Amino acid sequence: MFQDVRAWLVVALGAERITTRVIPGAHLGAGHGRPARMSESHAGTSRYINPGCGSRPALGNNNFFFLAVNGMGVNIVDKQDCHSFDRQYLAAAVNRILELLEVADLILEITIVDDLEISQLNATHFGREQPTNVISFPQDADYGLLGDVVISIETVVRETAAQGYSVEEGLLYYIIHAILHLLKYEHVGVSEEVAGKMYRKQEELFEQVLSFSL
Repeated sequence: MFQDVRAWLVVALGAERITTRVIPGAHLGAGHGRPARMSESHAGTSRYINPGCGSRPALGNNNFFFLAVNGMGVNIVDKQDCHSFDRQYLAAAVNRILELLEVADLILEITIVDDLEISQLNATHFGREQPTNVISFPQDADYGLLGDVVISIETVVRETAAQGYSVEEGLLYYIIHAILHLLKYEHVGVSEEVAGKMYRKQEELFEQVLSFSL
């Protein structure tokens, strides 16, 4: 799926690396005033797919944004026509998260899709043909790659708009969740103490970034 976009980054890896080292993903966020936690981890419960939204090619007109800092950076690839958002702001916010987590020297790719496309990924990797919010794919840090995050903007907006989130804030909240999974944080099949550590870190990072002028 991502090979055409990232061929210049992963020549030594090959597309198979993307699909064979998957962290079980499609997690919902949590916290005070945030989307409610799920008791089961791997997929959202929504089966709603908006037929009015459509996917588009990964390298179409103005839908690829790369923010480079010290030679590394955040790639944002927009493959949906459902909602507009400020990619420059989002990339800067995510880069700040990576700095706070001390992994800003690694490249992170974020692909924004619609419910239909993430449903297909969810079915392929987790056997659940339904929309979910975010799926994360780890990569090899030895090649300067943190991982890939695929996020459904439709699901994110459904889960966060009623709570007053902007589109960018909703995306950021779930991207933080996915990044923490790439860094081996977990909330599924672990003790409440370990899960609580991840949730607290997610809230802390989200609040920290919102307090900055980006």
